Amino acid sequence: MEAQERNIDMRQFLLYLWEHVVIFALVVLLCGMAMGCFSYKKQKAAASGTIASISQIVSTNRSAYFEQDNDNYTDAIIPEGVYNSYGRVYVDYSLEELGDSETIDSDMLDRVSHDITMLVRSSESMSEIIDELDLRKYPDMKNITENDLSYMINANLQGIHIVNIVVSDVNPERATLLEKEVMNKFVEKAPVCLGYKNVRILDEASELDDAVESAWTLNKKKLLKYFVFGCVVGFVFVGVLFFVLFIFIDAVRTDEDVRFVGADYYGNIPLRNKETSYTKIAYSLLNEEGISSIVIVPVDKRVDITEMCDSINSVFKDKNQTKKVISSKSIDVSADALEKLQDADAALLVSKFGKTSVKLLMNAVSEVNRSGKKNLGIIISDARFTC
Repeated sequence: MEAQERNIDMRQFLLYLWEHVVIFALVVLLCGMAMGCFSYKKQKAAASGTIASISQIVSTNRSAYFEQDNDNYTDAIIPEGVYNSYGRVYVDYSLEELGDSETIDSDMLDRVSHDITMLVRSSESMSEIIDELDLRKYPDMKNITENDLSYMINANLQGIHIVNIVVSDVNPERATLLEKEVMNKFVEKAPVCLGYKNVRILDEASELDDAVESAWTLNKKKLLKYFVFGCVVGFVFVGVLFFVLFIFIDAVRTDEDVRFVGADYYGNIPLRNKETSYTKIAYSLLNEEGISSIVIVPVDKRVDITEMCDSINSVFKDKNQTKKVISSKSIDVSADALEKLQDADAALLVSKFGKTSVKLLMNAVSEVNRSGKKNLGIIISDARFTC
């Protein structure tokens, strides 16, 4: 059926959004604030060390050792809630100690770096540290193993003689404590296990690194980013929601909606300056020939026609006309309109802008047509925009 095909009036949709601009703005703002609060809580949780966990540190660092594309926690990128403690150890060795070589080449440095890393993270050292520091007394370390602890530690050779040792933990004080103990173990074992005679600590374990300090400070740029993202999500969400409602409600708004139901458009009554519109409708009715009585029928109960009928009858009286309009109850809740139509010549239906559904209007038009009385057309009342 051709009448079932109708294009969506995007202009009316935009006007519909404008009608609900306050709700629209509030939802967008609330979404932005919700994401901003999420960012704030996330940053605060990171500062409290509650985002990351020991198992996450171990898992990520273990992956980083075997997967080249991953960053571990001791690299430049430090996840929220993870703290790094740094220290440096000086290691002096002779070429004879490295195998009577005349020069130190890259292969030799790789071997030295490997030996140092293995010693720093050795199972023996890890076991001693766990016992001496009683690490299993901490709730998040009660099941810590030597292998797990080794993946919280990273050691690498800087240049030829400097060893950087980094410990990652969710507890900054514990990270520093571990760092000191790891360096002491290395200084103690390096001369015995590797044969290096001169091994000493250059830098004591740092209390907190720069990344830790920033973790305790609110990142306003990140907060703003989350707020904007929330606003964008809210804007899209509420836009889609209102679009669905606009289509689902399918309310009468324009003369095209009236013609869609197979009736004539008789005009509109705006929210303001209603008296002028009532007068125009009265003069239009005066020009209707062969009609002396007209029943004005509200399409649904939200339409109030009392003032309209009084104004039109007043114009008829001023013009000494015998014509009259008769008000009726809403056609969707009462048979009053159809009963009054039996003694009248025609009907004039009144719908409410943005409230009366097209389906309800279509049913009202069908009822009037079945009565055999003339349908003069449909008026859209409380029109907010030009129909």
